[in-house]
Amino acid sequence: MSYIKYQEAEKLIESLPLLEQLRQSAWIDLCGINAKESMGTDSDYIYSLAVGVKNLSDMPSTNSKELRSATETAAHGYEYAKNTDYDNVRLEIQNEIISIRVIEDKINLAIGSLSLLQQNILQLFYKDKLSWKEVIEKIKSESSAYYSKRQAQEQRRFAIDKITRISKVTDKEYREVIGIVRGKVE
Repeated sequence: MSYIKYQEAEKLIESLPLLEQLRQSAWIDLCGINAKESMGTDSDYIYSLAVGVKNLSDMPSTNSKELRSATETAAHGYEYAKNTDYDNVRLEIQNEIISIRVIEDKINLAIGSLSLLQQNILQLFYKDKLSWKEVIEKIKSESSAYYSKRQAQEQRRFAIDKITRISKVTDKEYREVIGIVRGKVE
């Protein structure tokens, strides 16, 4: 099993706020999936199934099943198709929520193991989007300690290395979540 490297861990740290929002949005979708007619009415399903039922053979046939109209055939099978669609959408959303949550939990667990200085640097640089100059000024004002840009960057590197080792995010988990972030749910 192969695990993510420094660059991938850094991308996940940057994406944490977005991941939380995506998970919450997916949760809302999951709650709404059971709303009345959220995926179309019964007549919508019958129509879509009827339009999709085609006999491509131009040979005459005496099979009694083929004598049914497309609408009649669709009407008999729509309940199964509708339930299958609901189940598939529900499962897709649940898998998305689980994938995101696993990554969030792994990264947050690893961040919790860092020193307060390292956590602060990651917070200021990735979440608050401050420049290195602003990060250093903020650290100095909060802790009355001085860190150079190089020292702060070194602390960030140590922190991300530690997150990479502790989180043990697999390449597959990473690809799934980054696909969700980019809008390419597989």
